[in-house]
Amino acid sequence: VTQYLEPEMKEGYVRTLAFFAMEYSSGHTRKINQIFSLWARELGLKVIDNKAVLYFKSHLGKNQEYRIKTIKNFILKWHEFGYPGVDISSVQLLKKLYIRSAIRGDAVKRKDPDCGPFEQRELDSILKNIHALNARGKIRIDTYCFLLLLIYTGRRTQQISSLRIKDIIKGEGDLYLNIPRVKQRQNFRSEFTAVEINDFLYEQLNKLSCSVLKIVENQIGKKVNAKIGKELPLFISKRELALCSEEKVLISKLESDFLHSKNRSITKRINNLFRLNPIFSSRADKPIKVNPVRFRYTLGSDLARKGASIHTIAKALDHSSVACSGIYIKNHADNASEIDKRMDVFFDPLSKLFLGVEPEINTDKFIEFMISTFHVAETEGRNNHCKNCRFFESWGGMYE
Repeated sequence: VTQYLEPEMKEGYVRTLAFFAMEYSSGHTRKINQIFSLWARELGLKVIDNKAVLYFKSHLGKNQEYRIKTIKNFILKWHEFGYPGVDISSVQLLKKLYIRSAIRGDAVKRKDPDCGPFEQRELDSILKNIHALNARGKIRIDTYCFLLLLIYTGRRTQQISSLRIKDIIKGEGDLYLNIPRVKQRQNFRSEFTAVEINDFLYEQLNKLSCSVLKIVENQIGKKVNAKIGKELPLFISKRELALCSEEKVLISKLESDFLHSKNRSITKRINNLFRLNPIFSSRADKPIKVNPVRFRYTLGSDLARKGASIHTIAKALDHSSVACSGIYIKNHADNASEIDKRMDVFFDPLSKLFLGVEPEINTDKFIEFMISTFHVAETEGRNNHCKNCRFFESWGGMYE
């Protein structure tokens, strides 16, 4: 980025970016840098003033202007630090400028065959494929377990890669994982959610933990004691582990996420696995595109199809609020048929009444439906009232 900036802006940009690298996630910091790379490379940046912000907003267009939201706090912090490069006019503008948010859940709503949720047959094929590869020894145990966790828990890649051996817990008749929470602006592994797992998944994760212990012991040349062993990452980075030549170095690295596998390397490994072992979709005559987020979409969509509430979906996907969970319920294609099915009992006798077909029988059916559905109880004369509503006014008095 700095090669496209004016000389007096470089120090302010780098120092502010360093602050964000320390205080926020690496992913968020990378996004900021990518957006500034686009801005500086394509439009040039002599100073960040109100004109530069509006010009960049116009350049991004309606579908991409949400990117300005990502760098808004960065620009405000840059100005707050007093480094040259940010004019007060941009600060004033950003504080009152309306910026459209990113379109959420578009792939879920459209059931996009390439990046939306999997169909049940596709998910079954993926499971069958990875089980077969595991039986033949054609898939690494860590990749196999990672895919199983994506399928069964629907958690984010970062949450799964943050797991440690001690997070596999066997209680009194219960098996569960303590999965770290992310995207709640908490420190690394500071907050957890317990997720129940089945016997099969527990067995596979224990195999993986034994494999990790052997890899670490071979690296440091001695047996790892039980206390240190529990702190080891479940998905360990062999590249970073190679830098730990002795136990004390290993222990010092366990204080952070240094030894945990990086999300990009895991995603790349999954992509390569399905590139070499393609699974063809029934929706299109081409291989299924498999990426971690599609498993998350699939779990949310499956819960919505089964009639789960928005709060149940939010809990299952570990959302802090129901705002993001709504995409699985709004405009869900299967909801239309479910509504039709439930309304048939209402419309069928009503339509027959209009047509004059068996009026007495259909009148009784319609009244029975109204009473059972809306808890309407008949009282004296024409007055009916609803048991559950204190604001009810009798039907008989509505037209007087």
